[in-house]
Amino acid sequence: MLLALAAIAGLIVVFLAFVVLTDGAGAGLPAWLTTLGIATAAALWRGRRSTWRARLVPFLPVVVAAALTASVCIPTVPTTRRYPPALPFVATQQWRLATGSQVAVYHYPPANAGTRHPIPFVYLNGGPVRGISELDHRFLQLLARQGYDVYAYEQAGGGRSDLLPMDQYTISRSVHDLAAFVDRLGKGRVDVLGFSSGAVVLTRALADPRVAERLHRAVIAEPGPMDGPTAHITGHKGRPSARGLAPAMTGPRSTRIPRYAAAFGLMRLGLLTPGTGLIGQAEGDNAFTAADLGNDTASGY
Repeated sequence: MLLALAAIAGLIVVFLAFVVLTDGAGAGLPAWLTTLGIATAAALWRGRRSTWRARLVPFLPVVVAAALTASVCIPTVPTTRRYPPALPFVATQQWRLATGSQVAVYHYPPANAGTRHPIPFVYLNGGPVRGISELDHRFLQLLARQGYDVYAYEQAGGGRSDLLPMDQYTISRSVHDLAAFVDRLGKGRVDVLGFSSGAVVLTRALADPRVAERLHRAVIAEPGPMDGPTAHITGHKGRPSARGLAPAMTGPRSTRIPRYAAAFGLMRLGLLTPGTGLIGQAEGDNAFTAADLGNDTASGY
């Protein structure tokens, strides 16, 4: 039994190694066929002197490993870009920024007749290439009811915003998009809440004097890894975690599906390029969209 489990694990490792070596070419199918061919040849060699029934035993790990690894090659969402449906409670505007990015914009004007905050409030969602979940929108509505003039935009490549060429997804581009958004808003300096990777963009913006001068206050929530000058930014620290505060998720978690867990995991380790042939940009976006619509978010505000 232990030998069979070791054989299955070994074949999965071999498959992932071929995925890395081929950069996921052909949605991982060449890596799968190569692994299956090697495994079949090894099973035939191992059972070459056995009875015909005993010869079948070495193929059991091959069949199991083939089934498990095949799930990495099969898309579970459309492979052409599908934009999320329109939200019933807020209008979606499309803004073409000076950087060339086409982004989806949402505005929640202050709904409190009493307290009004004069500084516009801008929300930078997490990601990258994630949309703003319905749970996020409910949070923005809550801020508007407290008298804030709330704006949010989905960063390029996420949600209802247009895709960019793969080589243009950089922190620098996101920082320039933020500056261009504030300029187009035309209301002077703004308060900005950056969540997750949006917090990383915000800290980079704070480290750039040309962009920082557009910002009035910055709120950094559950940031991703920060480097360079952003790693030394200090200030008030709130809760260490928002675990237990957010409502339960109601939809799928894209990163728990084998295909996307393998692809995004290998990309995160730097073993696959962003332009990998394993999953296309549109498919990856669709997978994240399905999760966003189900409130798969850390909600650390």
